Amino acid sequence: MRRVHISLTDWFVIWSTLGLTTALDRLAFPGWWLPAMVVGHFFLFCNVFKVPRRLELAWAGVFVLNTGLWLAAGRFDWRPVLLTQLPFTLAAIGLTLAARHRGGTGGPAEKPEH
Repeated sequence: MRRVHISLTDWFVIWSTLGLTTALDRLAFPGWWLPAMVVGHFFLFCNVFKVPRRLELAWAGVFVLNTGLWLAAGRFDWRPVLLTQLPFTLAAIGLTLAARHRGGTGGPAEKPEH
């Protein structure tokens, strides 16, 4: 079983993101959840599943579009964004695992450290 590596810098980013998210929530900022969602997915993709950069960038593009559409629709909330983003998150992880299983790209040796 592969271990998840979390460095001291990672812990700093995690705790800073938690602090920022909490501060934005207390300020009643509508997008208080954005830092947690973005940084959480970054660590999920980079530290846990080693998702290739092209899939990370595709996910990020969909996330920006998804968030923008919910904002335009007047429903700027973490729940609909997360629920509509979930299939793309699962697809990025699934494609990475499938490629690794086939011996293709996306394995840990082929993913540079962030």
